[in-house]
Amino acid sequence: MTRYNMHLHGFESPVIMGVYKLLNTVTGNCYVGSSIDINRRFKAHMYSLRKDKGVTPALQKEYDEHGRDSFILIILEIVSERKDLRSITGKQIEQKWVKELKPTLNVTPKVRPGREYPSMKTRDNMATSRRRWHLKKRLSPNREWNAQINDYKW
Repeated sequence: MTRYNMHLHGFESPVIMGVYKLLNTVTGNCYVGSSIDINRRFKAHMYSLRKDKGVTPALQKEYDEHGRDSFILIILEIVSERKDLRSITGKQIEQKWVKELKPTLNVTPKVRPGREYPSMKTRDNMATSRRRWHLKKRLSPNREWNAQINDYKW
């Protein structure tokens, strides 16, 4: 069944945001993380582990020793808003679970900050800069063109 067919028949998994635990059922060791799409993140973990590029050496070693079937995904806490997960509060939620569970497969007991997304104003500035650069590269045979491009109101 293709992904498209799965969606039509109601088999597509919902997007769940929050904190999760990868548990090795053989050893009892675990890895705690957070994601805006936990199911997709679990698949990404399994793919990278299969390709021998796990997020931590300890997790990779456990995967190599016990295999994929020994790992299960447990959702620890669901977060309703994407902004809540990416904020300081979201990292505090993950840190709370790291403190409580003391996962042995995480690199450090401290949670690293998530990826910050640029504001809309910054994105607009970046797009304008790219447009100017491309225009100068393609159409500027002399300095007059460059002056016109810089004076143009984007």
